[in-house]
Amino acid sequence: MSEDQIPTPVPLPPPMRYLTEDENNHVKKTASEQTQNYEVDETVALAVAYAALGAIGLFGTQSILAESNDEHCNALRLAWDATRSEERKYLGSWWQCVGYPGHYGRHFAYSIVEWSDGEPGTVPATRTA
Repeated sequence: MSEDQIPTPVPLPPPMRYLTEDENNHVKKTASEQTQNYEVDETVALAVAYAALGAIGLFGTQSILAESNDEHCNALRLAWDATRSEERKYLGSWWQCVGYPGHYGRHFAYSIVEWSDGEPGTVPATRTA
């Protein structure tokens, strides 16, 4: 899925929000630069940056939405609700539904997490069977 095809996620409850494209690019650039200063893997630095931002209610979208797995349904859900135990340690992570593309209904699941279209922090499936 190219960046111009990425659907807009359902808004989060205020004051939480998604990073703008410029903010998201700045996070990636800064994490990349800091890997050299601290001799840390870039993937780890980026994960730490997004986890820290998620803890204060700011969430990235572009990279994870562009990298969805084509073998599964492409509905997505953001772990944003720290009051839910299954989400708390995954804040800022995007989960892709493990159903087959175009599966029946608008109910989605990843591991023990389930969701429906229209919930805050979700992206509806755009691919049919």
